[in-house]
Amino acid sequence: MAAPATYQTALIACAMMEDEVRAALASCKAEVGVTWVDRGYHAKPEVLRAKLQECIDEAETAGAQTILLAIGLCGNGTVGLRTKRATLAMPRFDDCVNLMLCTGGRTTRGYAEAGVMYLTRGWAQNATLITGQRDLYVQKYGPRKADRLMKGMYGAYRAVSLIDTGCYQLDEVRGYAQECADTLGLPVRLDPGSNIVLEKLLAGEWDDDILVVAPGTPVQQDDFNYEMNN
Repeated sequence: MAAPATYQTALIACAMMEDEVRAALASCKAEVGVTWVDRGYHAKPEVLRAKLQECIDEAETAGAQTILLAIGLCGNGTVGLRTKRATLAMPRFDDCVNLMLCTGGRTTRGYAEAGVMYLTRGWAQNATLITGQRDLYVQKYGPRKADRLMKGMYGAYRAVSLIDTGCYQLDEVRGYAQECADTLGLPVRLDPGSNIVLEKLLAGEWDDDILVVAPGTPVQQDDFNYEMNN
């Protein structure tokens, strides 16, 4: 639902990060109107962009003076977004993986490693069980072709990682992660994460990790070019 007019600050958040967003809201005791964007939109950046702009327009119509996006660049799905009168603020991160893997003072452009399948409870809820995917291929093509198809899609992965953001119970996701790993012949590992970036966004502690965009100015890809402070 759209942010109510009684709130001067509106938050537009991807449902994929619902655990982390709700934890940040509770931690910061933030009073904001929240609009949840369905997790399926992230697969198509152009559709995501249209939906987010619609939510921004609705929030401004409802009277929001500040609009927060709990989403990153997301495959350029946020490029071109703009407000008319409100200030727009969002994490200056390529995607939510790197956002969640940032555990303190930022020291590098990105934290995600190539070849690692990262999971949280939100992503596991959205994912198609890999074991079931292989079973469907076996039924349709037989085991040998099924294995070739799986290798083509997942052969570059070398590990399955659970990101411990502290915002959900790890045991709720361990079983799914282990099934994925067993099917692909990969190890499971636990990587430390945090919710610090979303907490800074909601608390108004807008340092270099938060992109602040003036009214009428579109979000640009270059806005996410992060230069380290020496």
